[in-house]
Amino acid sequence: MTHVPPTADNSDALPILQVRGAAKAFDTESGGSVCAFEHLDLTVTQGELVTLIGPTGCGKSTLLNVVAGLIPLDAGELTLAAGLTLGHTVGYVFQRDNLFPWRTILANVAFSLAMQGLPRREREARARGLLSELGLSGFEQARPYELSGGMRQRAAMAQALAIQPELLLMDEPFGALDDRARGELQQMLERLWQDLGLTVLFVTHNLDEAVRLGDRVVVLSDRPGRVLADISMHDLPRPRDLLDPRFTDRVVTVRRELHKGKTDG
Repeated sequence: MTHVPPTADNSDALPILQVRGAAKAFDTESGGSVCAFEHLDLTVTQGELVTLIGPTGCGKSTLLNVVAGLIPLDAGELTLAAGLTLGHTVGYVFQRDNLFPWRTILANVAFSLAMQGLPRREREARARGLLSELGLSGFEQARPYELSGGMRQRAAMAQALAIQPELLLMDEPFGALDDRARGELQQMLERLWQDLGLTVLFVTHNLDEAVRLGDRVVVLSDRPGRVLADISMHDLPRPRDLLDPRFTDRVVTVRRELHKGKTDG
């Protein structure tokens, strides 16, 4: 595995997520099994934005589901910081918005807060504030079908952020958007990550997106997924300029590691 040590001093940061020797397989209809990932090690420290990239089928989404507690590991260990649970201190933004079509956007964003028992006035105030932060003021009473794909993903982000998560999981949340909408949401995510002090594990297939957003880019091999490289981006200033030669160099580095994973597989 390639490891490029970070230039920023994060030695005092606390691990919020640790995965050691992890493996996960699924049964197939034919009676066999498919191993999504194996021998996988990963650490995410508090306040980091880590992007995870790799070929289709290498277990990226499966890993997020394991972290979220939706499915168990078959082998290995996964340790979360004390008190982290999905829907309370762990937020999840999926590839497609997970909004209830019959609820208003405001009610969708406030839903998890209602499940936590927050008073209506408090949860609606928090939801309105997040919708404003994400450029959706004026759409509180709209239904999801009335919004564009990019606007629905903004609402989904607001929904995940409403619980004020310590860890935010994001599974290719911008993959279906056009370049302009993707860029706008990347910028919003980066600003919110910094302003709110979030820890983010972000899955993507897009090389530019991985380098633009990540403090580190973790590269997985072909299935079964293994960590091929853990590449620091700390020395790239934010916001990142896609035309900066240093940015281009890191994209080439990530691309080379991805290609190496296919060659070695």
